[in-house]
Amino acid sequence: MTRAEVKEFIQSGAELLQIPFDTGRISEFNSNRTNTYPFVFLETVSAQTTLTNSLPTDTYAIKIHVLSKDWMDSSNQEYESLIDQADIVAQKLIKRYNDILSNYNLVTINSISRVPFIKKHADCLTGVLLSFNLLTQDTSGCD
Repeated sequence: MTRAEVKEFIQSGAELLQIPFDTGRISEFNSNRTNTYPFVFLETVSAQTTLTNSLPTDTYAIKIHVLSKDWMDSSNQEYESLIDQADIVAQKLIKRYNDILSNYNLVTINSISRVPFIKKHADCLTGVLLSFNLLTQDTSGCD
């Protein structure tokens, strides 16, 4: 998979849930004052290539922010509810990605985590950072 294909793959989950999506650096996300929430944001993807049984394998480190608008004076019950809603979205995204990958032998997901965050970023956002590794066979050198 190329980085563009990875982005399209991640975006397909947000589109299925009909949630706005974008990708890039967090600083770019924070500078955009027209975001609507909830929102799914994919941090720019990095990859590491390793040899597995003499075959190159790319491991893409995926970081997806599932974001909801919060307020500086929200109570723990209010922000915990936002975290729960974001966590449900994160779980649906993982299910969507696993459903897609069930048809492919050469792409897998591992090391899934969902870490809550509270009142972060420029718009005072609460949600979940969904992260996982996307392992793909590196076919860039194959003809």
